[in-house]
Formats: sequence, C-alpha cells, structure tokens
Amino acid sequence: MMNEDQIDNVETQVNYTNPDYPGSRNVADADQNLSLEDMFIQLKLPSLPRQIFSLVDIVGATGGLFAIRQKNDTNDFELVRRNFNLAPSEPIKTGITTEAIQDIEAMYGRDGRAIACDMLRSLANDYENKQCIDFLKTHAVDRGSISYTYGKDSEKRYFQLAQKVHECTLEANSKNIRTFNTWCVLPFNDASSVSSVTEYVGGQDMTAHKSLFLCQIGLVKYYLNPDINDENTYVGIKDVKLPGRSSAYFGNFKSDILKVVLQESGQQEYYIYNRFGMALSPLHTEDNPMLFKFKVERN
Repeated sequence: MMNEDQIDNVETQVNYTNPDYPGSRNVADADQNLSLEDMFIQLKLPSLPRQIFSLVDIVGATGGLFAIRQKNDTNDFELVRRNFNLAPSEPIKTGITTEAIQDIEAMYGRDGRAIACDMLRSLANDYENKQCIDFLKTHAVDRGSISYTYGKDSEKRYFQLAQKVHECTLEANSKNIRTFNTWCVLPFNDASSVSSVTEYVGGQDMTAHKSLFLCQIGLVKYYLNPDINDENTYVGIKDVKLPGRSSAYFGNFKSDILKVVLQESGQQEYYIYNRFGMALSPLHTEDNPMLFKFKVERN
C-alpha cells in the first residue's frame, strides 16, 4: 500500500500529463511541437495598385510623368506632364516588439524578422489599397451602369459584364491605339460571376497566387476590389513592355521598417514608414480617357 506522500506524487504526475488540466507541463511542450507552416497568420490583403498600375521609382521630392501627344487637328506635337500625388505619410505603429521576434526565433527556429516583415508588409498594403480605391473613385471617368437581366445565371451575367469592360477598352483606343491589355477591378458581388466561368470560357485560373488577381480571360485580367463596400467596377489599360501606354502609375518613393524605443516604457517596437504616390497617365483626358468606372444594377 502507498502512504499519503506517495499518493500525492501520483496525483501530481497524472495532472501534469493530462492535457486538459490547467497548468499542465505539456501545454508548453505542445506549443513547441507546432509547425510554423501549420499556423494561420491572418494578414491584410495584397497591394492592389502594385498589380494594376505600372510601377516607377520616384527619385525626386515630387516626381512626374511625361508623354508626347499630337495636338488636335494639327501636325504639331506637345510634351505634357503629370505629377505624382504623394499619399500622406504617417508612421504606422505595429505593436510588434523585439521580444516577440526573439520568441518566434527561439520557439520555431525560424527567422522571426522575416515573418515580421510579411506581417508589416500587409499593414502597408492595407493603406496602399485604401489610397488606390480613393484614387480610382476620384479620377475614373463615369460610364453609367449596366443591369443584369438574367438572374443568377453566371455565364450570361459574365458576358454582360465583359461587354461593358470591352466597350471601355475600345473607347480608350478609339482616338489613339494604345494597348488592349486591360485590367478590371470587380466588387465582391460580381467577382463570383467571373470566377465561376473561368473553367469553360478559356480563363486562366490564378487562385494559387497570393494576390487579388482572380483570373485572366482573353486580354482582360480581373481583380477583386479590397473595399467590400465599394460598388464600382473599374477598368483601365496596362502595357508591361511599354508602360507609357498605361492608364495610371504607382510610384515607389521610400519604405522603411524601423525600431523605435518607446519613451514611456523603454521597450523597442517596430514602425512602418511607407511613402508612395499615384498618378494618371498624362495622356488621360475627359474627351480621350484611359480610366473608367461603372456600376451594376441588380434586379
């Protein structure tokens, strides 16, 4: 028979090996056994403007774009310029501390700084997306609306949508041939109509990519609008080989991730400084547009 001390020892051992017991020693062991790849890190969405706009580097204090166009009804040419609108730049507090980075490295044997950079990049993307949608709302030429007349028939809804998109592309090339490579940013409600038909209309499914890119059908690349409350559909053109033919541009200025010592606590935290700008093509005008928007009315 066991004495009281031996019984206490057995109870303690059982409690320590029971995963449901609060304070179990195996809780810490279980955390260390988790694979980092199996964890879900909830990040913000990727950057939309870096996908749909042509990318340029801004090296000056402001930065500008130049283009040459023919004057109306003449044989003369003129040089036109449009400056970048730099987005308001304020440091983004992340709440990620040096201790958190060290914990990741100690527990998982991985570069905690690289993981933190992915998380910080997602915060910067969120701000870029907000500025991008504001830019599109402000500068895109309004081309009215279309009305779905086929209920929930995805195929017919898609063809109605695609016709309007192609009308915008043709308008952008009606006075001057620029490019027929088109991007279209869809609201959440219309993204399903496009995604559901990609398998049998020759679409290229890109769902494996970590981006807002939905698919490509013909010369049109479809993207998801990161703003769930925006009901506009946006259409523009983009030429990868000849960026001067694109509707708009995203300008990289300066991006930094800096460690800051908080005065009140002495603790080190990471801050993001992200400076960028966006600009319309100098060739975009009201009577010769390159950027469009329209809405879908649902019956």
